[in-house]
Amino acid sequence: MLKIIDSEFGNTDGSRLHFLRQNQEDLRIELYRGLLDALECRAHNENIRTGKLIIPPSSFQGSPRHMQQNYQDAMAMVRKFGKPDLFLTFTCNPSWSEILNSMEGVQRPEDRPDIIVRVFNMKLKELLEDICKHGIFGTVLAYIYVIEF
Repeated sequence: MLKIIDSEFGNTDGSRLHFLRQNQEDLRIELYRGLLDALECRAHNENIRTGKLIIPPSSFQGSPRHMQQNYQDAMAMVRKFGKPDLFLTFTCNPSWSEILNSMEGVQRPEDRPDIIVRVFNMKLKELLEDICKHGIFGTVLAYIYVIEF
């Protein structure tokens, strides 16, 4: 049976962005001061108003720094464990019974992306458990996965 709990992730994500916007000085963003000075100078010369430069840290999922850090981590794992033996593509199917059974009235799966994401994540967790803990493909030394949305 599928149990769905309302999430406040959207609010949390917005709060993190607000915090980053308000605390750029405290987050060691001074390294970008030269870039900002150059942009402001060019904008002044071309009589253009500049916006505020916000640099999210690597802890902010989806930021360029986060993706670069993940890439570097993956390359370190490849150096240590060698090239991957298995590459899987796992896609979501909006016709999964767990998704369809969660629709109310005339709702369609595309009306409820929150349910689709939750079901996908639960099935992904089960797949990783089968591969890593139960060893359906053999012993797992290391694994990396990426979710594209």
